[in-house]
Amino acid sequence: MGKIKNKGTGKKIRHFAYIQINWNSIGGFYYIPLEAQKRLFDSVGREGYIKLPKPGTNPRGVEITKEALSSLAEDEMSEVIEIFWKKDEG
Repeated sequence: MGKIKNKGTGKKIRHFAYIQINWNSIGGFYYIPLEAQKRLFDSVGREGYIKLPKPGTNPRGVEITKEALSSLAEDEMSEVIEIFWKKDEG
């Protein structure tokens, strides 16, 4: 996977976090370490890890595939804080 750097600062990116919101249900705050990302990327390759944007759109970057994100969330190295997301009507 090579060295990953932030375009703006040039600093290496090490880990990432994401939030899964399921209104009136359980979601969570996920921490995904770089080692888990590298291992999965090496296993599934670029096509299985990265979802490229549709031609003619103005994306802000690439996305991680649904399958890759699910695998990362379930990885033994990843951490999650489960959250019940309640949405009040009104």
